Amino acid sequence: MDTFGKDKRKEIRVSYETKVVLTKGSSQILAEATSIDLSVSGINLKTDEKIPVGTKCNVAIIFEGKTSRLLLSIKGVIARHTDIGLGIAYGKVEVDSFFHLNNLLNHNVLDPQTIEKEILLCNTHEWQN
Repeated sequence: MDTFGKDKRKEIRVSYETKVVLTKGSSQILAEATSIDLSVSGINLKTDEKIPVGTKCNVAIIFEGKTSRLLLSIKGVIARHTDIGLGIAYGKVEVDSFFHLNNLLNHNVLDPQTIEKEILLCNTHEWQN
């Protein structure tokens, strides 16, 4: 249940648990968290930190395997607080991170064409080269 800020995401959400680090500037760690779900417009996190709504941050979504590590780098803003954490709306998404996010979403839904349509309709992102 949302306790501050309304969850306005209408896009398909993919349940996916992985480590996420929120920073401000180049090094100030705001929170270390665990993802709950992702969509084309944002991410829901489990954390005890209560960063003020409207705070801009860098979102590092970290995927670690036995022999490799992948980091998605996304600029975002704290959109809401929930009973168990935070909701973040994406802002600028680097092209490489966009492709990895797109692949993750497509491989975890029954109808990948739905994700493609959502990306085309979602005009909240600024794609960065």
